Amino acid sequence: MLVRAGNLKKMSIKGNLAAFLETGKGDFSNFRVLQHLENLTLFNDDKSNVLHLPSAFFVYLPKLKKLTLSKTRFDWKEANRLGQLERLQVLKLKENAFTGKSWKMEMGGFRKLQVLWIERADFESWEASTCPFPRLRTLVLVSCHNLEAVPLELADLEYLQEMTLDNTSKASETAKEIERKRKEKQTPESIKFKLTIPY
Repeated sequence: MLVRAGNLKKMSIKGNLAAFLETGKGDFSNFRVLQHLENLTLFNDDKSNVLHLPSAFFVYLPKLKKLTLSKTRFDWKEANRLGQLERLQVLKLKENAFTGKSWKMEMGGFRKLQVLWIERADFESWEASTCPFPRLRTLVLVSCHNLEAVPLELADLEYLQEMTLDNTSKASETAKEIERKRKEKQTPESIKFKLTIPY
């Protein structure tokens, strides 16, 4: 079926993704024909299996611009690998897309990412000593109850326009600190920054 859909640009897959993501079994290997895919959603509805991002994920999807993951429960250590998607502009991580206590970001990658949405994640710390989001415009954090802080390095992102923390109260103080830093650097030519913390 995928061979006949070589020009497909948008796809959503829901179900038990364990076997699907194993390239050795041939399921994900079939994605090599989808060289024009730009928008992909993966929704896992089976919590019994441990999932891993296939190494071929980044080879088979060279034109992917938007990726949404939900309940995939990948380890946060694998999150940095998504930076290898060179055209990725929108990344939405919903309801335990990644799990673990910490996301430690590495330098490089995510060069074109403009929107980062993280929802219902269980991580407690987010480290970004070398922030790899040179084009990030929008950051949304929803129901990340355990997150203690937003990386202060985000204040140095030239294109960051808005940040929203909804039901993510522990990290609100660092978000306000980022807002203060942005205002200190504000010039008439600077991109305006807006912080939203709904109550």
